[in-house]
Amino acid sequence: MLRTHLKRGGLDDALIRDAVSHRLEVAIDAVARISPERLRAEAPTEWPKIVGMRNMLAHQYAELDQEILQNTIDNRLDDLIGLIERLRQAAD
Repeated sequence: MLRTHLKRGGLDDALIRDAVSHRLEVAIDAVARISPERLRAEAPTEWPKIVGMRNMLAHQYAELDQEILQNTIDNRLDDLIGLIERLRQAAD
């Protein structure tokens, strides 16, 4: 869904930025429901950074630099999707 929003436009569009930020926050919240042990096993160094991004999205949205969000999408989104896929496979 997040990528669908990005296909409609860039983060310069406030509506797209809001939708992308919200979807990213929701995705991270969903992953956070996994046991802490499993998350540490699957993403020992990445998970604290992911949580930090979620906290920025949730608590500092008004101050969130668009460049940080764009960088996250460009350079870290595939890592998050990979983590989600690994967790999904481990659950099966």
